[in-house]
Amino acid sequence: MATAENTLIVIPTYWTWPSTESHRPVAAAYDHPSPLDGQSTLPPLLEDLAAQHASGLHVLILTGLGHPGLGEAASGHVRDMLKPYRGRLELHLCDAVAYERLKDIIRATAPQAELLHLSSYAGIRNLQLLVPHVLGAEVVVALDDDERVGPGYAERALRYVGGAVDGESVLGLAGPYLQGDGSVLLNELPPTGNVLRDKARHINSAMRVLASGKAGLVPSPMALGGNMVFHRDLFARVCFDPGITRGEDIDYLINARLQGIRWWFDPELNVLHLPPRHYEASSTKGRNCGCTEWCDRRGLSRIQVPCLPKIWKNRPLPLCGRMQHRRLRGDWEIRRPSCNRPARMPRVTHRIMMLVSMPGVS
Repeated sequence: MATAENTLIVIPTYWTWPSTESHRPVAAAYDHPSPLDGQSTLPPLLEDLAAQHASGLHVLILTGLGHPGLGEAASGHVRDMLKPYRGRLELHLCDAVAYERLKDIIRATAPQAELLHLSSYAGIRNLQLLVPHVLGAEVVVALDDDERVGPGYAERALRYVGGAVDGESVLGLAGPYLQGDGSVLLNELPPTGNVLRDKARHINSAMRVLASGKAGLVPSPMALGGNMVFHRDLFARVCFDPGITRGEDIDYLINARLQGIRWWFDPELNVLHLPPRHYEASSTKGRNCGCTEWCDRRGLSRIQVPCLPKIWKNRPLPLCGRMQHRRLRGDWEIRRPSCNRPARMPRVTHRIMMLVSMPGVS
């Protein structure tokens, strides 16, 4: 049964050079990374989580990096930011130092290490699943750092997950973003006839159906990365595609469906989405996002990957991987489909706990 005690709320944060060093190179592109000398959007969300009706919540913060050279500075900055919440939340931190220790502990091969890192959306999202998995979490609640949630959010997130609707298990659950005006709809530009540039119109069409007022859950073809709930029976089977740079949320939903797992949508499981204003002002964001997703899918459809099941080869679909973890004589095993030599991971739950927990916090 899903409870606050066996649930981990995971919040990625994204960091780039201070504004005085904005000319320095970056190795990863994110929507709106926070400069190390800028104002983070994370503290208001932590305030909301500290005020939840559900008690005993555990929160994991991931520090995404725009450049590997930011690791130490970002870690110190985030640790200082979390200090006021030590006595109010059970906090854990996975930063660059913890990540390096994690790689040593799980002894991942080079291909497996591509699944897990702090330098891309997919890599960060996979850490969002793996760290809770080895910590024994039953449920992962994925939020983004530019959101606000009401005091009943955690209770709502756990209400259905792990249960069943019409005899079908609820293992993946999504909810809507509320915009600043309280609407679930994005701002739409005049139609252009270009399916990529008209993306907001297509998202709104789906959202009108999903949030039409029907009580309870409805099957969903769409999920938003900052408001997703994963049951252990889902995230132990399906990982995020390591090759996709954008649209990793809906891509994950597609991969889950290929494993026979349906995603559900709860119209009442909402978060308030408040991206920084400079993000909204970008005139090229929508076009770049769409083009990136299109190029990803076209490129990946031609890649031949030894671990890819034959049924998925040469298909116009994202690279569909599967990450399985099972107990094997006291060890953890991580493997991809058709891999004959899975990497054996030592029994490390207590060690992972130590390396991702902030001293004096958890």
